[in-house]
Amino acid sequence: MNQLTLFRILSYILLPIGAFFGLMSTIFLLTAMANPALLLVVFLFFCMAVYAFTSFSFLTKGIMGGKTCKASLKDWIKVNAYVCVCIATLFVLNSVSLLMMNPVTLRQTVSQLLEAQPNLPSGYSIDFFLKMIKGVSGFMLFTGVVLLVHIFINFKLLKRYNHLFSSSDNAE
Repeated sequence: MNQLTLFRILSYILLPIGAFFGLMSTIFLLTAMANPALLLVVFLFFCMAVYAFTSFSFLTKGIMGGKTCKASLKDWIKVNAYVCVCIATLFVLNSVSLLMMNPVTLRQTVSQLLEAQPNLPSGYSIDFFLKMIKGVSGFMLFTGVVLLVHIFINFKLLKRYNHLFSSSDNAE
């Protein structure tokens, strides 16, 4: 498959993921006002959203449209891509470790966590949480792999289409 075609497909996959993480960063921003430790999570989620939309802008305006892009767009893509590499690597490592964990150990861990929550409604079972953990881990693995492949291709395309970026920020 052509790199540009794969990049285009992955860009369209990243758009809803970027929108989701942008929404989550907005929601967490309100919570982070009470707990400043969450500001790091807000920053990371916001970087994922910015990367998804700036790289899509580069694809549509620059590569597909053939228009000159602002040099600052390239900077936004690169800076947010570096942060996304860290996030994607963490996503992949966490999800692989959870998915490869011994099922008995995982069940015991979830059981201990549920026992530590006395106010948890009775409708939540260990099986429900195990399914939820596996679902979230699968989503994180998918998101991490898509991000890493997209970023790798994006850096190659930024070099190939370097002529599309103007030296001044007056281009559209």
